[in-house]
Amino acid sequence: MEAAKLIALILSVTRVSESARILGAIPTPSYSHQVLFQPLWRELSLRGHQVTVLTTNPINDPTLTNLTEIDLSSSFKILDDKLLEIINSSQNVLKVMQLTIKTFHDVNDFQLQHPEVRSLIDDEDQHFDLLIVEYILSPMFYFSKRFRCPYIGLLPLDSSNINYRSFGHPAHPTLYPDMLMGIHGETSLLERVQLILFELFMVCIAPMVRGWEQEMAWNHFRDTTPVETIRAEISLLFVNSDPVLHYNRPLLPSVISIGGTLARIPTKPLEKNVREFLDGASQGFVYFSLGSNVKSKDIPARSMDVILATFRRLPYKVLWKYELSDLPNLPTNVFISQWVSQMEVLGHRNIKTFITHGGVHSMQEAIFSRVPMVGMPFFVDQPFNVKKMTHLGVALSVDYKTMTVEELESSILEVIDNPRYRNRIEELADLAEDQPTTGLERAMWWTEYVLRHKGAPHFRSPYLDIPWYQYYLVDVFGTVFLGVSFGIFVTVKIVSVSLRYIFGKSSKITKI
Repeated sequence: MEAAKLIALILSVTRVSESARILGAIPTPSYSHQVLFQPLWRELSLRGHQVTVLTTNPINDPTLTNLTEIDLSSSFKILDDKLLEIINSSQNVLKVMQLTIKTFHDVNDFQLQHPEVRSLIDDEDQHFDLLIVEYILSPMFYFSKRFRCPYIGLLPLDSSNINYRSFGHPAHPTLYPDMLMGIHGETSLLERVQLILFELFMVCIAPMVRGWEQEMAWNHFRDTTPVETIRAEISLLFVNSDPVLHYNRPLLPSVISIGGTLARIPTKPLEKNVREFLDGASQGFVYFSLGSNVKSKDIPARSMDVILATFRRLPYKVLWKYELSDLPNLPTNVFISQWVSQMEVLGHRNIKTFITHGGVHSMQEAIFSRVPMVGMPFFVDQPFNVKKMTHLGVALSVDYKTMTVEELESSILEVIDNPRYRNRIEELADLAEDQPTTGLERAMWWTEYVLRHKGAPHFRSPYLDIPWYQYYLVDVFGTVFLGVSFGIFVTVKIVSVSLRYIFGKSSKITKI
């Protein structure tokens, strides 16, 4: 009898985790943000879950019969219209924040008006057992209230301190500087002051950000639940970070590091003309790509002249991921392609180095492929990422605005000719890959954990349940200060009265 009950329980748990209805929402119109989590949707659907995903880059695989994708690619135009302005404002962190917040507001507002998304929200018969949502400047976690289900947050890069604090995770502003500040390693007093001021700025603008999230929650979901309440109800947060490559910080049980191994999926083969060019690079080749957001065609004219002149002087062939089919004054040793399979290129036997914008995914792929880098960062987390790679000894950095031909050429040749960069990246790759499970395996196990237990409220941080003045010990220090002050006051009074008594008595004796 007991055995039968046990078997029934196991079967019920199995059914819960194997036949769930899951809603995924990745609103950011960026290929790198989307492709990172595609293996998760693929694997969940192959395990029998019914998965519906709001995405700007659908997988479009007809064999995944359990996967339904709502195509939001039309929202790319909103980001593209603002991206160049954001990049050109990269030296002004405050303006970058302002532009980014406004852009994300417009993107989310547009996506939530999409007919298929509206159908999800308005259909009373729709239900989901779990929401998996990108945890970046978005009101889409309100789907968890709409469907009365737990939710898991996703981050394609390490979290900002303000994000961590929203669900009770400790975040020290100088031990773990915000990546937007581009500060890494040992900090000077001035840098620490800057970090504290930036942290205060983020705290001050948080109500504004929460305000527009709240506004859109009402406009699109007719929900008045405070944003802070929704954010605090997160079950787990999957973060694309790794202690070897990112901050070595303590994590709450609700934060799951999925490292750089989530997207290790079969890649498309190289196009024939690209493969022939690389195979023919008997002396080796340099790969140059600025990722999916920064466009090579938008590089300032001066920087473009420096890059072309440098490539012309190199004794190597150069493969350049370039958005247009033609580039004036292209050196004879340079081949441009509008799209390449990056992992295939990085894994090619003739590659010498990778000139990268410093996107976290490109760096993870370079480390996985054991290819040293020259970083050319533009905006957001890229300057921080490149500083991290130079600190680890696997890259050199150049400033695209001020670099000279000599500087860029010497950086490329130094990384190629000095074996310490290749040796160091081999060591780093071995450390990063030496894990008991892959990021995808961890993500799958914890996703089904939340399904089995209908959430993870037992992982809730106690930080969320105490006032700020208790967390920062203001009441303790205040009590101690008042106690010490009162003690000093009483002591001074006693001494003062005693001295007056003694000297007063002494004065009377003298008069006598």
